[in-house]
Amino acid sequence: MHEHRTKSFVFFLALGLGLWKCVVWDSTFKLRYGWFPNEPSPVCKRRLVLHVGMHKTGTSFLQKWMHTHNKWLAKHFGVLAMPRAAHCTAMMFNLNLTDPVDDVPIDSLPEHVKFRCRRFTLNRTFDFLVTALENPSAPVIISTEAFSTLLPGRWEHFLSYLHNKTRNLPCFAVSPVVFLRSPSSWSQSQWIQRGKKSSNPLPRADWLAGSWSEEELRHYMTLLDTFGKSVLHVVSYDMLLEANQSLQAFLICNATLGMDGASWSGCQEMVDSKGIGTKRANISPSPAALDIVTLARHMYNIYTMGKNGSSCKFGLTSLSSEVGAVAANMPQGCNDWHERFAQLEDRLYNLSGLVRPQSRTQWCGVNETQLQPHHWKLIEGLLPECVKTL
Repeated sequence: MHEHRTKSFVFFLALGLGLWKCVVWDSTFKLRYGWFPNEPSPVCKRRLVLHVGMHKTGTSFLQKWMHTHNKWLAKHFGVLAMPRAAHCTAMMFNLNLTDPVDDVPIDSLPEHVKFRCRRFTLNRTFDFLVTALENPSAPVIISTEAFSTLLPGRWEHFLSYLHNKTRNLPCFAVSPVVFLRSPSSWSQSQWIQRGKKSSNPLPRADWLAGSWSEEELRHYMTLLDTFGKSVLHVVSYDMLLEANQSLQAFLICNATLGMDGASWSGCQEMVDSKGIGTKRANISPSPAALDIVTLARHMYNIYTMGKNGSSCKFGLTSLSSEVGAVAANMPQGCNDWHERFAQLEDRLYNLSGLVRPQSRTQWCGVNETQLQPHHWKLIEGLLPECVKTL
């Protein structure tokens, strides 16, 4: 009987100590990182700004701008900007890799990780961050779209790993920043991005019928559930463009330095004076160019039907200058697809609290109902080898 009571006491003591340890660690984690909603930390004033994208919201431009002006940012604002430095880290956590990539069979990795991150390990990718965070006052910015696609459990894994790597450094608050576009605008950009290098892009009708348009909302919901509305910095990409405000001014002056009033105006003016006109890193073809590739593909299939070993090959993409020239001479049609995106837009704007842009995104492209024989002749001209086989 005495032995049974002793075992019970030991069990409940261990359970109590375990719960106490969890509570203490959890409260320390919250205080240190400030990423739980409605619990701002009075101690950690310094920020680690995680710019997470979304995709197709000017991320490549922002990264190029910060890379170009990183010394200037450090000198004038005390901001340590390290664009793309955590890209491989984010991709590793997305793959749920806890070991160095070098220890993982290379054939099991996706192509983009093989190409860019094979020689990185989690420890090495965090070295740059730990070094930067040793500065007790300088805010730090890292930027990668790969963060925006992290699943909920992977975010917690990343934050826990970050906590363990920096537990002996001066405290800081994780401050995620995300740019959102209207679902219609974002979906069209994604359709173009995914199809622009393909010789067989998904037709827009098939894209619109799928669930790809909901990805932005799903990614935002994950960020919202992970960090909470009071911590997550969210801004409308469309509204910034309509107001002629720069992405870099918001990221530096608003999200990183928390300025307002006269100090914000001065910061914005200084930031915008540093190369607003930086050349875009990603060039997108016109939507009509993707339509032309699809129409040319249909024509190619007709030409090669039943022919084995034909010399007629198809390798057109919408990035081809010839395709772009043909697309420019096609009859155009536009549709805002309001019915398709209305419910999705309501959910996104209600959740985020963002103001809707004044203008609606127009999906423009080739109007196939108005194609005349001379239009088809132009498309046929993109397939000279096929025409020779007739």
